[in-house]
Amino acid sequence: MGAVLHRLLKDRRAEIGWTQPEAAAKAGIEQSYLSKLETGKSIPSGDVYARLVEAYGLNTGAMAGVLFPAELDRLRDIDEVRALLLRQ
Repeated sequence: MGAVLHRLLKDRRAEIGWTQPEAAAKAGIEQSYLSKLETGKSIPSGDVYARLVEAYGLNTGAMAGVLFPAELDRLRDIDEVRALLLRQ
């Protein structure tokens, strides 16, 4: 079953036990921006994506295995995601 990035981010944050403000601080982004990412109202830039991956302990390869293809297509402008898609 596929997922979308905003749901994955929200679920991972809850799994870690962070509040939105805590997670935003760990990733070095504004809490309001994290809220937009978690509701699907925004797509992260490459820089923000890298910060989230590091802060949340995520793996792009594992994420690619659970995200819907359409969701991966939305993230194709992020270098790490594009490189993974090209290798597949």
